[in-house]
Amino acid sequence: MKRFSIKLSVSSLEKKLNWIRLCVLVPFFGMVLALLVMMVSFNEQYDTSVQNISQASEFNFQFREDIDNKMYRVVIGADTFEEMNPYVESFKARMTLEQLRKTALKQESRDRLDQINRLLASLETYIQKIQTSDIMKDYKVNDRILRDDVNIFTEIIEKKISEYIYFETGNLKQLRSGLRKNIMTAVAVSAAISAFLIVFIWIFTNRIAKSISEPIVDLCNKTKLVGKGDFTVRALNSETEEVRILSKNFNQMVRRIEQLVEDVTKEQMNLRKTELELLQSQINPHFLYNTLDTIIWFAADGQNEQVVQMVQDLSTFFRECLSKGEGLISLKDELLHVESYLKIQSVRYQDILDFSIDVPEEILGSNIIKMTLQPLVENALYHGIKRRREKGKIEINGVYDEDNIYLSVEDDGPGMDADHVARINQEMMGGSRDRRVTGFGMSSVNQRLKLQFGEEYGLIVESEESAGTRVIAVLPRET
Repeated sequence: MKRFSIKLSVSSLEKKLNWIRLCVLVPFFGMVLALLVMMVSFNEQYDTSVQNISQASEFNFQFREDIDNKMYRVVIGADTFEEMNPYVESFKARMTLEQLRKTALKQESRDRLDQINRLLASLETYIQKIQTSDIMKDYKVNDRILRDDVNIFTEIIEKKISEYIYFETGNLKQLRSGLRKNIMTAVAVSAAISAFLIVFIWIFTNRIAKSISEPIVDLCNKTKLVGKGDFTVRALNSETEEVRILSKNFNQMVRRIEQLVEDVTKEQMNLRKTELELLQSQINPHFLYNTLDTIIWFAADGQNEQVVQMVQDLSTFFRECLSKGEGLISLKDELLHVESYLKIQSVRYQDILDFSIDVPEEILGSNIIKMTLQPLVENALYHGIKRRREKGKIEINGVYDEDNIYLSVEDDGPGMDADHVARINQEMMGGSRDRRVTGFGMSSVNQRLKLQFGEEYGLIVESEESAGTRVIAVLPRET
């Protein structure tokens, strides 16, 4: 018993629970099976007794009356023996008695049926005497045989059948009494087994609980420490297999979380570096120098209104570019930033650049990562419009549905071939960045959209040769 207890303590929790199930289910199903067998057996015996009583009652109800009536009509000459044929009732009676004998539950019942069979044989003997006599000449003899023998034997047979029915009825009472006694015995045994099982299961489950509670409590305490940021803790091993696996996986998870925290820290640093590079790219010295040169030229030429307008646009551009250090701004502010950029560039490239902005007011309050559209507009300007031999146009449009916003930056430049577009979109969907086919601006915008909103968002490029290029930014509709 001690060896079994030690073996059980180091086994898996599933095995321990299986032992509990066996200890409960085997006795339970044993008791249920015993009760079912007892009930089925009683039901079969009860049905057999009821059927026997029913057959005997039916036989007893008709037999005497039919035999006496037929033999009387034969004796008085009203009908011939062949017409009455009392042997039919005798044959039916023998068949009934044989069936009752086969299904009899007790030997005493079979003995009573054998006695009735012998009486039936004697009755057939007297019936045969009347059959072989001269009906007309031997009327008195036949009448005496009818009254003193046939009628008496049918009466005795009727009485014996009644006694048999009474005896079988008594058997039914004994069956009910036996069933009641067996049920009470079964209930008592079941109660005793149930009490034993309750005590056994209480002791057994208490031992199991102790075998797993301590390591689980330790695991909970270690989890709290991990929740507070201590990734140096490790869970203890346990004798229970499942708890041991949990402890092992917990330790692996803690090490993994520690590694992930380091990776996230590095990723955040890289993201901040990317944002800084993007910001630096926006504060392009050439863009600033060229804009200031233009302002100086306007000032020297006395075009004060143009000077004021360009200074306002430049101020708006850098104000929205900084946006008080916020990463998310409203779409309205982002469009102001892009519009100021396009106004400045349209002054410099007034011979080749035209632009339009068409975004529904319903989504102007939605959130967007700052500097999402400006890199796309700059890309459209330098790779689309400037490569045309004539004036071109940049269009910024916005549409939306219930969940998403779709902002497009479209130019009517030379466009790209299908293979190049496919490579760009593959990169946008998360392909390898080792051999980047897009510029830093587009790649950065796409990466920041996915980091902020999820992998299902980002940039989509549509283009055809000699038909222009459209870059679509997909982002959630958030305010």
